[in-house]
Amino acid sequence: MTPTKIDTTEKTFATSLKDSNGVTHSLINKIDIGEGCKITQIRPNFNSYYYTNETKKTAICLHFTVGNLKGDIGSLAKKDNKVSVQYVVDRQGNIYNLFDDKYWSYHLGSNCVGTNGTMSKQTIGIEISNYRTAKVKW
Repeated sequence: MTPTKIDTTEKTFATSLKDSNGVTHSLINKIDIGEGCKITQIRPNFNSYYYTNETKKTAICLHFTVGNLKGDIGSLAKKDNKVSVQYVVDRQGNIYNLFDDKYWSYHLGSNCVGTNGTMSKQTIGIEISNYRTAKVKW
């Protein structure tokens, strides 16, 4: 996907709030956190992609995708999936909040130290929406 196409896809999501699965998210609120930065709270019409039991958070975990915002939101707010993060940051620095910080969803993977369930409950997940076009050798 070209940079122009990525920008167009992200702008389309920002105006329509329709993800790659065709699900339209409702704008709940825009929270001004200063320095011209806002958190946009969005929600689909279901909450089955996270757990609604409240858990204490002790850390944050940064993730990054190899995709675009529309697809990332579609994957992270997929009905009945239970794999998500509280925040997604797009390529322009816009921040989207997918569910309240007090709740949780799996986001660390089965091999994480301390187990996925325990550590996912204790952390706030932040996904950096990124699109990589070149192969990287590790």
